[in-house]
Amino acid sequence: MVGRDNTSSAEPIWRWSRSTAWRKVKRIMARAGIEGVHASPKGLRHGFAVEALAKGAPLTLVKTWLGHSRLESTQVYTQVMGAEERAYAERMWW
Repeated sequence: MVGRDNTSSAEPIWRWSRSTAWRKVKRIMARAGIEGVHASPKGLRHGFAVEALAKGAPLTLVKTWLGHSRLESTQVYTQVMGAEERAYAERMWW
């Protein structure tokens, strides 16, 4: 599939391997002082998906951005709790 800018949607954005990207993300997060279980590419991906949905991005668009083949895989990110759940509840009152 070719996009509007004549690039293939199958073309990788970066020429790094998955493990190189993982190391780069971990190094940048360490420099930024981000620690704990969410200081990982997976945590970053989760945060991106939840924030995109919180900002009103359609579930089907987030599905495409995450590269999921099934909508059910993306729906996991709609099941929020803790601070994310509180943020949704606060939006109801403002």
